[in-house]
Amino acid sequence: MLVSKSHLTACALAVALSSAAGQTGAASASVQISNVWIELIDLDPNDQITPWVQFGYRDVAMNANLNDGGELQEIFWPGSVQLSRPYGEAAAMVGDGIMRSSAQIRDSRLAGGARVSALGSDWRMFELSPNTQLKLTLSVSLQADYGLGESSRAVASIYGYVSAFDQSGTPDQFDDKLQNFSGARTLDYRSTLSTGQAAGHGTIGWAAYSYAQGSAAPVPEPASYAMLLAGLAAIGACRLRRRD
Repeated sequence: MLVSKSHLTACALAVALSSAAGQTGAASASVQISNVWIELIDLDPNDQITPWVQFGYRDVAMNANLNDGGELQEIFWPGSVQLSRPYGEAAAMVGDGIMRSSAQIRDSRLAGGARVSALGSDWRMFELSPNTQLKLTLSVSLQADYGLGESSRAVASIYGYVSAFDQSGTPDQFDDKLQNFSGARTLDYRSTLSTGQAAGHGTIGWAAYSYAQGSAAPVPEPASYAMLLAGLAAIGACRLRRRD
């Protein structure tokens, strides 16, 4: 049986497009907070008060989440959590001075638009001496990658608040959100909280949130569309030559 050139071209085109549509997609995000350091600075060396800070209640939480609570694993003390499925994974870890979270879609064909996320947080209540500055420094690493039709997000949140026990003066606070939607970003973060003439109490903490979502259906890459147009043009040319 004879097969025309146009039929051969069409078959090759179909195979190529099928291969392109079958390619797996991936989306991922990760956050790491490390090198956490708290330093006290004496704002009034003449007040005869040695700077001090006393930490009290510590609130640690982390969770790994698939499909907005469809599957959830969480704990409320230092440690780690992880949920893993063939299409993706979510994990979080909180320890002393380090925190990580990660979310990954391995294969969008299996994910079917699934959403995965992970969160780690560490919040601490404290009391701070008068005329004292509390300086927080830490390192943040954010990574996010995604393909066509997918999404990812890496977020580090850092918060601090202090107010005087006697309600004097104005409370001091910071509330910063560092995020990345694509690529890698690494930075050193610094911020401060200060008391006035009276001792104060407050909260300081940091959190790492990672999110990834797969595409609902694999979408051909632009190169695939170019291949389609080239194939159709070749088929048309073959048919015109046959007519001539």
